[in-house]
Amino acid sequence: MNKITRAITQVLPRRIDEAGNVIAQSQGTGFFWKSKDNFWYLITNWHVVTGSNPDTGKLLGTFIPNALTFHVLELHLANGKRYGTRLTAAIPLYDREQPIWIEHPLGRWIDIVAIPFSLPSNREWVIQAVNECDEFTASLVPAVSMDSFVVGFPQGLAGPNGTSIWKRASVASEPELNYDSRPIFLVDTATRSGMSGSPVLIKDSGIHMPSGEFGDDSIFGTNMNFAGVYSGRVDDDPMGVQLGRVWKAATLAEVVLHGIPGSNPNDHFVPPQDIMFLPNGVTATRYGWGISSTKPLDIIPQ
Repeated sequence: MNKITRAITQVLPRRIDEAGNVIAQSQGTGFFWKSKDNFWYLITNWHVVTGSNPDTGKLLGTFIPNALTFHVLELHLANGKRYGTRLTAAIPLYDREQPIWIEHPLGRWIDIVAIPFSLPSNREWVIQAVNECDEFTASLVPAVSMDSFVVGFPQGLAGPNGTSIWKRASVASEPELNYDSRPIFLVDTATRSGMSGSPVLIKDSGIHMPSGEFGDDSIFGTNMNFAGVYSGRVDDDPMGVQLGRVWKAATLAEVVLHGIPGSNPNDHFVPPQDIMFLPNGVTATRYGWGISSTKPLDIIPQ
């Protein structure tokens, strides 16, 4: 199995009542990320975990999730062979009414969240972080017209054994420029609901020349790299312009490195002011930083 595929999971935001019953559920995509200090994160969109439009605060559906499930693989031995068992991990989205996720220093204005989690250490897990995939070429950066893939679960559809679906796309706007005054570029692809939170990968075949000219650093063959986080289409018409938003990879790094405690979707939202995006994609802002601790998971056999 492709290592990148192992890094991606379907996420199911849910509303759980006081009796523990699931009374509402939606669907999305998430992927695993590992920080430099070895903490694990599940990455997805703010609107996936809140069920709300990050720009207006209005509900996108009929409920605000208070729990979420995703999938992990446990490795075990049987008859001298190694097998992987797909398990469902369940995690509450709130601790004493406070969101457990961290988000960008600019808050929900950046539609990305990182949910810290930990797995039982006395069991062996098959889990891959997107940022630790050795298939990636770090020097490969997105360029307009470049081939790309949005990897997720369109309308909840999964491949064999619950694996993700790779939908082909192409980079449709200049990645060095910001779309809608945010660190976003557009991709041209027929994506569907359920793919919000998907990683977006870029692909280049031929001779990759990081320095701009042929030299010792040139790489022959097919190269791939992580380019950002998909967060939905620019319009609601499935047969419309078919353009999707991608938050640039540097923005996710800012969430993990400098994230602040998550914002409650019921809180009044005022768009941040005094925002400046530097040429290298690093965000300068007057907002401070925060930290969050990892949360244990309930593992549910399937």
